[in-house]
Order: sequence, then C-alpha cells, then structure tokens
Amino acid sequence: MYTEPALDTDPATNPYGTGRAGYASVFFPDARDLAGAARIQLSSGEQAQANLTLTLEPFQIVSATVVLPQAQPPGADLGGTASSAVIMDSAGHELPYRAGYDQGTHVLQALVPDGNYSLFFALGPPGIKLAQALADGRYSAQVLDSLAGIVDISVAGHDLTDLRFPLSVWHRNPVELSIVRTALSPVQSGASQSKAGEIQVTLSPAGGWIGEGMVSLYASGSAPGPMATNHLSPGSYWVHTHIGQKGLCEDSFTAGGASLAREPVIIGLSGSVAPMTLTLRDDCANLTLSLPQTLMAPAPGEEPFYTVYVVPDFDSTVDVVPVTLRPSTGGTATLEDLTPGNYHVYAFNATARLEYRDRAVLAALPNQGQAVTLSAGTTSKLVLEAPEP
Repeated sequence: MYTEPALDTDPATNPYGTGRAGYASVFFPDARDLAGAARIQLSSGEQAQANLTLTLEPFQIVSATVVLPQAQPPGADLGGTASSAVIMDSAGHELPYRAGYDQGTHVLQALVPDGNYSLFFALGPPGIKLAQALADGRYSAQVLDSLAGIVDISVAGHDLTDLRFPLSVWHRNPVELSIVRTALSPVQSGASQSKAGEIQVTLSPAGGWIGEGMVSLYASGSAPGPMATNHLSPGSYWVHTHIGQKGLCEDSFTAGGASLAREPVIIGLSGSVAPMTLTLRDDCANLTLSLPQTLMAPAPGEEPFYTVYVVPDFDSTVDVVPVTLRPSTGGTATLEDLTPGNYHVYAFNATARLEYRDRAVLAALPNQGQAVTLSAGTTSKLVLEAPEP
C-alpha cells in the first residue's frame, strides 16, 4: 500500500514555483520506496488495519537543460517531438512523481521531496522542425532515431538548477521473426497473405512493482521480417505475445538464448536488450469446447454462463484469454491457432480471474482441470465437465 504524492496547493498554478510544500509518496509501513515496504498478508475473512503517517515537507525544484548528442545549432527548434520523463528510485522502480519538459527552452523540470532519484528522459521520434534541421545539415542523421538519457540526482534541502542532461541515441534492437514450416499442406500465398494480421509484443514491469499489471506496446509487425520496437524505460519486464496473423502460433521466444516465458527481458540504459527472437510455427492446432448436455437445458431465472481457461502445460509468452460459454449461444467455442502440446482446461460457473502462470495456484484449485493433448494440424474436441457450484 502506498500514497500518491500531493502538493498543498493547486499544481495547475505555477507548478514549479518556489516555496512549494507537499506530502511525499509513502509506502506502508513508513518507507519512501519499495525496498522498505512491507506486504500485508490477508486470508479469507480476515481484516487488517494499516496506518500511514503523512508529513508536510518542502518540495525542491530540479531543473536540467537537455543537451543533444552534438552542439545545438543556433535557431534549432525541437517543437513537435514527443517526450517522456520518468522519476525512479535507486533500484530503478518508477515513482509516482512527475516531470515536465519545455520544448521552447529545452528545460526539464521536476518537483520532488528530499531523496535520491534517477531521472530518465526520452525525446523522439523527431517532429517536422527537427527533421528540417536534419535536412539542413545542422544535426547528424543518427538522431533521426529516439534520443534518451538517465542521470542520478540527490536532493537535500535546496533546489537543483543549471543541471545538464545529455542525451544519446536510443538503440532500437528489432525483434527477429522466424517461421518453422512444418505444416502438411503448402503455405498459401496471395489472398491469404493479404489477410495477414499483426503480431504484437507487449511488456509489463517485473519484480512485484506497482505497475506490474500494466502493459506497454514494445514491438509490432508481421511475419516474415523483423519487428520494429518502441523505447521503454530501463528495467526488467515480462513479455506478452499476441499473434493475430492467422495460421501461426508460438514455438519459442528467446533473448540471448534464454526463454522469455521463464525469465524477464532486461532493457538497458541505452535501450539495448539481448537479441530477441520470436520463432513461430505453421502447424497449429484448434480446440472446440462444448458444454455438457446437462448444462444446456433451459432453466427459469437468469441464464448461467461459464468461464473457461485453456492453460498450456508448457512455457509460453502468449496470454491465455478466457472464453465465456452460454447455453443460449450454442454452448460451444473454437480456439484456433494454438501451439500443439499438452493443456489443462479449467471451467468456472461465474466470472473468474485465474493466475494461470502460477503453478502453485493451479495446484491448489479444487478443480484440477481436464487434460487434453492437441496434435499438430488437427482440431480436437472437448466436452467440459460441469464445474462445482
């Protein structure tokens, strides 16, 4: 549990004015960052009380001039570029403090209480005015890519001004795509290729941080070919793969040879990561799920519905999307383009959120699920067992 920082006056009016005070972000029981936070353990039916003490204290201004990879030419204008700034603790976790960037003066400002921080800033891709500066030869062509930098700051009792924030080229390592051609039938071209969907790779913060459930788009594209990547803040991330391209499913996803289904990917300070390779296969399997006849009979009152998870027994970065079955819609659903292998199917008689990546959670379920094996290039059928009330 933690609090968002709050200023004692409206931040919309002169947000970086002097003499500002506010309440710092506090983690339970009494810490300024995650390292000193304590977990609150609750069992079914238990109650707990967690008190937080907030103290009004001065907030200091941090002001830094953004410096490009080479000397800024007279009259250059970075207007129109996209920018993002993140304030992190010493362990690289994002903190809820905010920073702002003035495109006219190229000055980055933040308002924070005393403490040690890392400030990450990214600029780009370039807007029209910067592109014109490139065309005029006032900048090196390499800055057509995003620029980024990170600096460590220590705030103790006074403002930090006249800092310089150097930027460097943010390296975008493409995600390589490869396809294992194992389908029994030849791959169609023409019309089938024109209907190709998009493959997306999203990342969510790892390490139990407050943003762990939030995902950001990292790469997108279609096979064959590399996928262009977006810049994200340095850190450790779990990988999620969505394959919208019909007829393809995941075979493996690695970074530097390590499976990304088991280990998070590490994004360095310069944006670099270990070489990432997403291997797809074209002999995918289908699974048709159906409710048993005992659940299909109409009954008075509100119509029942059932939430079904098809969880692979093997490692995968593809998210499991729950399926809802209702008698009124036929009680069946077909899942396409699944990776061949062994699965367990879990059915619930209500809306359910299943932590399917946690094997301990699955083992503790009263319903151990139905086992099913999907063979390459085939469609299997499974009649669900009636879930317990």
